[in-house]
Amino acid sequence: MSLMNVLSRLLQPVALRCRQQRRHWRSARQVPRFLPQLEILEDRTVLSTWTVTSSADSGDGSLRAAIATAQNGDQIVFDVSLRGQTITLASQLAISTTLDIEGPGADQLSISGDHAGRIFNISGGVTVTIAGLTITDGLATGAPGRGGAILNTGSTLILTHDVLSDNQALGLSGQNGQGGAVANVSGGTLIISESLLTQNQSIGGTDGGSAQGGTIANIQQSTATIQQSTFIGNRAISGDGGIIMSGVVGRGLVLGGGIFSQNGILTVEDSTFTGNQAIAGSGGSGGSGRNGVYIVDSGGGGGIFNNSGPLVLSGSTFTDNQAFGGSYATGGTQGFGLVGVMEGGGLFNAGAATVTNCTFDHNEARGGSHNTGGSEFTIVGVGRGGGISSPAGNESGGRVTLLASIVTLRHNRAAGGDGDTGGTFVGDGWGGGVYVDGAPFSNPPGGAAVVSNSTLADNQAIAGNGPTAMDGSDALGGGSANLFGGVLTVSGSTLSGNQAIRGDGGAGGNGGSGFGAGLLNGGPSTFPTNVGAPNILSILDSTITDNDAEGGAPGPGGGSAGAGAGGGIASAGILTILGSDLSHNRALGHDGDGGANGGNGFGGGLYIAGGSASILTTVIDHNRAFGSDGDSGSNGGNGYGGGVYVATGTVLVVVSEISYNQAFGGFGDGDGTDGQGVGGGVYNLGTFLVDDLTVIAHNHASDSNDDCFGC
Repeated sequence: MSLMNVLSRLLQPVALRCRQQRRHWRSARQVPRFLPQLEILEDRTVLSTWTVTSSADSGDGSLRAAIATAQNGDQIVFDVSLRGQTITLASQLAISTTLDIEGPGADQLSISGDHAGRIFNISGGVTVTIAGLTITDGLATGAPGRGGAILNTGSTLILTHDVLSDNQALGLSGQNGQGGAVANVSGGTLIISESLLTQNQSIGGTDGGSAQGGTIANIQQSTATIQQSTFIGNRAISGDGGIIMSGVVGRGLVLGGGIFSQNGILTVEDSTFTGNQAIAGSGGSGGSGRNGVYIVDSGGGGGIFNNSGPLVLSGSTFTDNQAFGGSYATGGTQGFGLVGVMEGGGLFNAGAATVTNCTFDHNEARGGSHNTGGSEFTIVGVGRGGGISSPAGNESGGRVTLLASIVTLRHNRAAGGDGDTGGTFVGDGWGGGVYVDGAPFSNPPGGAAVVSNSTLADNQAIAGNGPTAMDGSDALGGGSANLFGGVLTVSGSTLSGNQAIRGDGGAGGNGGSGFGAGLLNGGPSTFPTNVGAPNILSILDSTITDNDAEGGAPGPGGGSAGAGAGGGIASAGILTILGSDLSHNRALGHDGDGGANGGNGFGGGLYIAGGSASILTTVIDHNRAFGSDGDSGSNGGNGYGGGVYVATGTVLVVVSEISYNQAFGGFGDGDGTDGQGVGGGVYNLGTFLVDDLTVIAHNHASDSNDDCFGC
């Protein structure tokens, strides 16, 4: 083949492609030009997984080395050979990169601080997940001591399927212990899910250091969310001693056996709090106070203490938690204050709380014993809110609110201490189930609570016993107490089997009294910051039944046994009852033991000691006021107002029924006279107004006026 033929064959495909290209150029005049673009690819950075192979504190394969080597977003896992072992640390592990630490399971591997130091210190605005580990025996000591196991500063910490146990946050002398297991501070975010937190402690230093959060301290605008987790046997224990001086509000304060949240956001869902304790110090002094205020050896929140921030609590259970006030403390030389006062066996709320579908069972708030009040207004040794306490005082000065719905409170106790002296209110028990008050320590407007579609059953307000030559203390509100200008609304709820149980007198003293076994609504506030503010109680579509208000026994050589007043409700404020039923409640005086007169029973269903009461479309039936028997030649007590007793004030009854109630006097002994039973339906010494559609009938009194005395 000639050279020309070879070239012709080689160039033929090129000529063909050129003709095709010319046709393409001609057609391109009718279509947009193609413009090449750069493609933006996703980040191809490969995250690493680091495997811990050694249980040593440091060196190759250790957890410390893995944390130091890992980059932002890396994951740390543990070799199977480490299962069943404990990694014991000589010093804390500092984390300032985003990490995911995935353990083999809390029952398989533990990280221990050997009770010598904190375990994790997280900072730098990162996100750290710690899962499937037991974190134990951590210790943080300082001024304050924060986060026995973990300190989270301004970062996001996620704990899931973990166990945090036996960790401690210990304050130095006069300083605070905050967060026995975890301290979440400086705007940090804490999320705990499906974890167990047990036997952790925050301990205040000597000289009256405060203890805040036996397990968790959530402070400084931080946010904590707790889900499906269990808190068992954690404790906050404040330090003994200490004198309040300039710049200090309190000594020996204990705030939250389980969780302490202040100026933060707290959410708790589907969790359990069992056997946690808040234990105040003892032997402190109010000194000269600070700006006219002092708080000594007091506090609250056996389960949770929430202050100056929102709390959302749902689907959770609080059982056998306790809050104990301190003893042998003294009040201040000026100003007003609290000494040995304890509140909120399950929950203390001084913020904005929403509580839904929760149970509070067998929790206790107990005031301290053998305390002495100050020179001015002082509350001494009082236990408030066995299940829930929602007072008005907080640091922000904002309104304290409690919205509780579908809540069960049963077998909770608010108990006063024994042998307390010298205060304005001494050794009382207020609000066995729920305590509400409206007295802020600084700025009004006070506090308000709504309890709806709930059950308060078998709760107790128990007063302390008096010291020698003094009377026993009083019990106020077995189911609930509303005092010092509080506003409480109860709707669609049942209060049954609650008790207000007085204290016994000391030698030579009289027995105390029990007021308002179902509910207590106090008179105008005597608290220094809101003197005269009325207490307002509204009861709507509710049932109040089988509650007992009981007087106390006289002391040896005493004068009289105590009275029981208001088996269902006692009120000296503004009371409204609409569409409700008060039935089978009792007001019982105590027997006159030791030669004393029997105690009186006033108002088996309702006791009005002042203010006003409006009763509309309500039934008051089968209630009883019983005077008790005298002893050794003494007189029996009187029973006045089986259904309603009006000592003073104004009562308006519209379209209601007062029937089948009873008033009986007690028996005198020997030469003693029998007590009187007067006003089986109503005993009135004030103003009692009834419309034509109200029925008062079929009542019985042992002496006179079966249906109504003074009407």
